[in-house]
Amino acid sequence: MLLLFCGAAIAQTLHHGSFFAAAISSEYVIVAIDSRASSDRAQPNDRHCKIQPLSESAFFFATGLSYVLDRNSNVVLDAGQTAKIVFDQLRSRNLDRVAESWGEKIKAEYIVKKIRSRGNPTIVTGFFAGTDEAGNINFSFAKVDYRSSGLAITVERETPGSGLTAPLLYSGHAEIMQEFLPVQTERAKNLLIDIEKGIADKSDPDALAI
Repeated sequence: MLLLFCGAAIAQTLHHGSFFAAAISSEYVIVAIDSRASSDRAQPNDRHCKIQPLSESAFFFATGLSYVLDRNSNVVLDAGQTAKIVFDQLRSRNLDRVAESWGEKIKAEYIVKKIRSRGNPTIVTGFFAGTDEAGNINFSFAKVDYRSSGLAITVERETPGSGLTAPLLYSGHAEIMQEFLPVQTERAKNLLIDIEKGIADKSDPDALAI
């Protein structure tokens, strides 16, 4: 994705969840997402958490242009924090409503802060997973797209399944797989060594997932 930043204060950095898989069951939601934060000034950060807890029974993640810094490394836009703010303000388990409100707020931030991207009609997609008052799994998402008439928001809901009928959503870029599956680069080798050491001595967050 090619980024165009309009305005003197906005510049530099995109952090985006670009590689994920999510299974939506009537009993659970499982999400695996890469931890790579991309930057145009430095090597990618492969230890950036992209899942935002919203409550004890809900969480958020996003793909696309979801985290932007200015040239002084100040956060200009953070889709995860925006999701948390909207969720807390609405105090609602209606995730369609939460997703729509998040989309409206993010859309307004793109316009006010003059953030632009080119190369993909969908700027960002925010995913909300949680349970309703009856304890049923809900999974809703909002997309902010470029259209000829301007920015548009689309809200959709994924119906949970069971077993082999559970819906599977995924998105990804080949760059991570190309580097880490064959462990081609020194950076990939060093990162994997670091992760394995942290898991072994329980000092790393990845140990919690084992």
